[in-house]
Formats: sequence, C-alpha cells, structure tokens
Amino acid sequence: MESGDALVLACDGLFDVMPVEQLASIVQEAMQNENANLDELAEKLTTTAIEELGSDDNVSVIVVRI
Repeated sequence: MESGDALVLACDGLFDVMPVEQLASIVQEAMQNENANLDELAEKLTTTAIEELGSDDNVSVIVVRI
C-alpha cells in the first residue's frame, strides 16, 4: 500500500453482496478527491449493500486513508 490509498474494513454483510470490482470502483472514484469524506464513503458502501444489492445481514464498514 502507498500513502493516499484506502483500506476498507467490512463484515460479510458487505462482501457477500458486493463484488470486489464494484467495491474498488466506488472507492477509487471517491478517493480521486484527496479531501474525500471517508465517513460518507463508508455510508455509501453500506447503503449500496443494503438498498441496492439487498443485503439482509448486518453491514459494518470502516474506510481508512493510509
């Protein structure tokens, strides 16, 4: 990992419904802005998993900038 990269820590409620490629695309798009709000990014990932992809499990997400 390099400075400025993002690390996503999440439970299976996210990873069971969201393909890694989709996760990477969402994160890469958000991280293009060096002032990206990581709380908003985590919320977007959570909302996408529940509302768009239909996760019926608990969904916990933390995004950390390295």
